[in-house]
Amino acid sequence: MLCDICRRTHLLDVHRESKAHLDILESRLYLINEKRLQMDKISLDYDNIRRQINTFAERLLHVIEEQRDDALRIIDERQHSNDEAFWTQNGFDNGEKLDFFISLLEIGQKRLTAKNITDKELMDLFDNLQTIPDIDEKVIESMHFSQLSLELDEACSKKQFIRVYDTDVSTMKTTSLDETTNNSEQADYIET
Repeated sequence: MLCDICRRTHLLDVHRESKAHLDILESRLYLINEKRLQMDKISLDYDNIRRQINTFAERLLHVIEEQRDDALRIIDERQHSNDEAFWTQNGFDNGEKLDFFISLLEIGQKRLTAKNITDKELMDLFDNLQTIPDIDEKVIESMHFSQLSLELDEACSKKQFIRVYDTDVSTMKTTSLDETTNNSEQADYIET
């Protein structure tokens, strides 16, 4: 039981303390909301960095794939050119015909060196030898094939193309830039 004066004084104290607590809570919630907005903005920046990394990687992969496709196309063209030069100039249409005549040569040599060869076998061999295309040795010797060399930039596979670093650590950024400059390799930096 409290008298009216004590009750009022006590309620005023409770009111003052409650107001002070509410003021403290309000200022803390304001700070929390400020930090939350800051965090949300940084999260948006992170999303933007993710997009930039993906776009950069896709562009880099596209360039590598284009270079791969161009190199493979050149190899295929040269191989086709070599095949065409070989098959059109040697008198044989294709590998199967050449293999057939190679086996004919081997069989013919064995039969001619055999002690006994029948007249029919000798006539068959002669007839088969007549089907061999005329081979001009000078044309065969003058055949030139396209040769290719390959150069791969191995430094590319050791280079870090994407670096993400804390912007508030200035010594780390300076060191990375110095090392990159010393190595004569410049990377695109994405600043957060």
